[in-house]
Amino acid sequence: MLAAWQIWVIVGLLLWILEIFTPGFVVAVFGVACLVAAPFAALGFSLTTQIIIFAISGGVLALTVRPVLLRLLYRRPGGYQSNVQGIIGSMGVVTEAIDAPAGKGRVKVGGEEWRAVDENESRISEGSNVMVLAIRGSTAIVMAVESDTWGKS
Repeated sequence: MLAAWQIWVIVGLLLWILEIFTPGFVVAVFGVACLVAAPFAALGFSLTTQIIIFAISGGVLALTVRPVLLRLLYRRPGGYQSNVQGIIGSMGVVTEAIDAPAGKGRVKVGGEEWRAVDENESRISEGSNVMVLAIRGSTAIVMAVESDTWGKS
């Protein structure tokens, strides 16, 4: 039969392995909390004390270490950007010719279609490559890019 501390270590290691298949360092935090509780089990503390140590260390790690790890993992120039701000600087393709005077134009960026206008209110033909410069309301402000710069940062 396994000792209590061995069970804590095995569960902790299994949680770390499970973290490989899940995003966000949630499971790993509890894996580390298991490893924190293991020495208390080895020293003969009661199961209640071990669970309290596990819960406290899991909570502290989730509130302190996990956010730091997420920031390091998802670091982007200018900080992490999400939602609409996340597509600024992205490349797209014109799906409906952009014609500012006619009020027409659509681009596909990151799998989503956006109403679009050219930054200089120029006409951009369908199939052209563009870069998103800004978002105003639900409209992407774009500029045409040469095909040889497509995909370059």
